Amino acid sequence: FIKWGQWAATRHDVFAQDVCAALEQLHTAAPAHGFRHTCKVLRSSFGLRPKELFDWIEEEPIACGSIGQVHRGRLSAKGAALTGCTAGHTVAIKVRHPGVSEAIERDFQTMVWLAHLTGQLLPATRALRLDDTLKQFAAPLHEQVDLSREAANLQRFNQNFRRARAVSFPLPLYPLVSPDVLVESFEVGRHISHYISAKEGSHPYRVRLAELGSGTMLQMMLVDNLIHSDLHPGNILVRLEPPQGLLGLAYRTLRSLADPNAPVMRALRSSLDALGKQQHNPSSSSSSSKGAAAFASSVSMQPTS
Repeated sequence: FIKWGQWAATRHDVFAQDVCAALEQLHTAAPAHGFRHTCKVLRSSFGLRPKELFDWIEEEPIACGSIGQVHRGRLSAKGAALTGCTAGHTVAIKVRHPGVSEAIERDFQTMVWLAHLTGQLLPATRALRLDDTLKQFAAPLHEQVDLSREAANLQRFNQNFRRARAVSFPLPLYPLVSPDVLVESFEVGRHISHYISAKEGSHPYRVRLAELGSGTMLQMMLVDNLIHSDLHPGNILVRLEPPQGLLGLAYRTLRSLADPNAPVMRALRSSLDALGKQQHNPSSSSSSSKGAAAFASSVSMQPTS
């Protein structure tokens, strides 16, 4: 049910706006399992106590989806030696929910029955084609449950996009990978929904994000023949990079001179942002949009959740 809700939240062409807004919470805030289960799975997967592999694990998950949840942690000296990272390196620890395979199969059968019953009792709902929407996401669900398969796909994505500066994927940290656990690089950024939300109006980064998104999908489909099948907003992070040229120099200078949270600095940043927006506006007479585009030049595609 959670996976279907994540998918439905992106279908503004099918469902009402208030329904999509409510379902968007499932992208990163689905029900979580207890931290005790996380520790148990870590030990059973790798044969070591969690404190032997990690100096610290944040008990509260930073994100939780239909398949599993993600904790932030820091590698211990032993964990670092195993993965080739430095001790204290921050990582993302994804742990599969208990009984998720059985729950997916049970929920899917229930949803198919409900969709068929709804179509019989309420003919007006047949236009929604609920049976078809279920089939669109049912097939890959069982593959997503195996986190070791996800790690292998992440390796392929990183290889395919090795020359792309603006698109990146988390790196799985072998040998800390199993069907139940995936330890990977920790990616920093804000969810893309922050930049494309209707509340934002005409956001200055939308054009750049649209270019990156369309180019990424075209490469996946036409060049690589390997497509990320779960790119809902909860799985896409955006990192903003400082602008280049004179605008970037002004930004860096001002940030070094005063507290960035001071009122005067906020006012100056607002003025610089406005300048960046003007340069990035496609309708502007200026021939250069690099000033604002550089802010949104890095997108990280997260693993499925």
